[in-house]
Amino acid sequence: MAEKNSFILYLEYADILQDTTDEQFGRLMRHLFAHASGVDVCPEPDVAIAYRFIVNQMDRDAEKYDEKANPVSFRRPGFLWIL
Repeated sequence: MAEKNSFILYLEYADILQDTTDEQFGRLMRHLFAHASGVDVCPEPDVAIAYRFIVNQMDRDAEKYDEKANPVSFRRPGFLWIL
């Protein structure tokens, strides 16, 4: 797996996060950074829903990144390359 040193936060998350307190927002950000670093996190109930929503997208983004950074093969199934 290619080493990543970043992750994406989308502006559409603002709708989800607008009702959080500064404390909740801070805890959520710490949990997201921990998850991105590979640490297993068990968020508190008051931030768990937002955490799961964002983490699911982070995981999908990481899968897409891995597919592009580490292609399995240049061949497509069912296609024969003649050189």
